[in-house]
Amino acid sequence: MDQDFDGIVNDPEAVEQHARANIEALRSELEAALRSALAHIGWRGNVLVEDDFRAMDGSARRTFLLSTSTEPPGDADGWEETSVQMPGVPLEAVRAARGGDRWAPCEDGTSTSWDALLAGLTEEAAKWEMFLANILAFLDDVGARGGPRIDPGVLSVDVDAAGGDDVEPYWVPVGGERFTVFMHADVLGRDSAELVGMDADDLPWDEAVDAFVRQTAEHTA
Repeated sequence: MDQDFDGIVNDPEAVEQHARANIEALRSELEAALRSALAHIGWRGNVLVEDDFRAMDGSARRTFLLSTSTEPPGDADGWEETSVQMPGVPLEAVRAARGGDRWAPCEDGTSTSWDALLAGLTEEAAKWEMFLANILAFLDDVGARGGPRIDPGVLSVDVDAAGGDDVEPYWVPVGGERFTVFMHADVLGRDSAELVGMDADDLPWDEAVDAFVRQTAEHTA
């Protein structure tokens, strides 16, 4: 859609008003999509929006940072703040625009359609929420099977481990040694056939829990 909104884009206050209304509409839809995608873990978080004061905006756009309210424990990573450049024109024009159109929103500088933007943000945010849910569930199961009770605040990311887009390697310190546990992000591991990485092995969830309990017991004996 290539509508002219000269009366709006030449008025900074009107651009500001429309851009903020548009980002709020996106925030609301993203929050609803995440709650649906993560219903199986009971996610009731929020999507947060803040101004990106580091960005240089064009006269017809405002730039915002999106994140989720979930705070990762320790030095673990969460969903990184994603930069969205939102046109300051009526929402119906932004929704109708295709990637590359004048009034299309942008994610980190890349023009995209509204639907593609929403789908991509949902997938990325849900992935990081699942990393967190999985490692916390894993530590709970370790403790329930007689293993060490581990404070999630001691978790960090094993920056030297080779992970991937859908795998996050966590350092779990026990008795002065750090054990690396690889978590996937698709589904809650204990409710699926998803594998957990333990040392050089990929094990089913229950076997991985038992292996962790055994390894830490041997180390602290």
